[in-house]
Amino acid sequence: MYRDLTIGEKGKDVAQLQKGLRSLGWPTGADPSGTFGSGTAAAVRRMYAAMGYAAPLTASAVTPSANAASDAAGVGEGGEQPGSDIEMGRSSATPQPTEPESTVMLPVSEAVFVPSLPARVVSVPVQVGDTVKGPVITLARGDMTLTGFLDPSEQRLIRTGMKAEILAEATGVHTTATVDSVGAVVTPGSGADKTASDSSAVTPQNGSAYVPVKIKSSGRWDKKYADQDVRITITAAATSGAVTAVPEAAVSAGADARTTVTVVLTLNA
Repeated sequence: MYRDLTIGEKGKDVAQLQKGLRSLGWPTGADPSGTFGSGTAAAVRRMYAAMGYAAPLTASAVTPSANAASDAAGVGEGGEQPGSDIEMGRSSATPQPTEPESTVMLPVSEAVFVPSLPARVVSVPVQVGDTVKGPVITLARGDMTLTGFLDPSEQRLIRTGMKAEILAEATGVHTTATVDSVGAVVTPGSGADKTASDSSAVTPQNGSAYVPVKIKSSGRWDKKYADQDVRITITAAATSGAVTAVPEAAVSAGADARTTVTVVLTLNA
């Protein structure tokens, strides 16, 4: 917003405000689109009340109505003889100063018009009591995105459209998704990592090369996934029959380049 909005204001920004209020479930009454009237003021009051605050008020001067002035002036028009009563009637026709009336307002600093939804709060780098010297909130448009980091040696195993299991271990939230795209090998620090994904993506903490794999949700991502590190499991192949599985800890390589598998046998007495 570029200005405070209160009763009597007109413009496209008022129409944006009214549209936003209605989308949140607070109708603006009979106010025409783009005109801040009593209906819009009532909606603003309800919006602040829902957040637990009293709506901000602004003082606006109120001038006496023409009807009040006419009624007062009519006291001396009833054919009465000149006298103190007539003089008092005439003097009462003079507009008297009135106290400013408080009306609802929406301050410029307390609302942001977002061009499209969904949008989410990315950061709030200030706390109550801080001196404001820069942005107090950062918004991101669009839904959340999920990018996994795949070992380059496994790149050939992953294809677009494969199912993926997503687990946020910190919160226990679990869902299924699909592989949206598989990128090229990226080496951190080479400059390619800045163009391989958007600026909000992070890189592996170990600094090793990786293949970015973008995961697509079947709908919108659960808000509980926001800013969470998640485990992505993609099954490249499976069998319904019995197989022999060898734990990684059982495999070792000697100095002669020979690979050894340690087997533990259980003998029946």
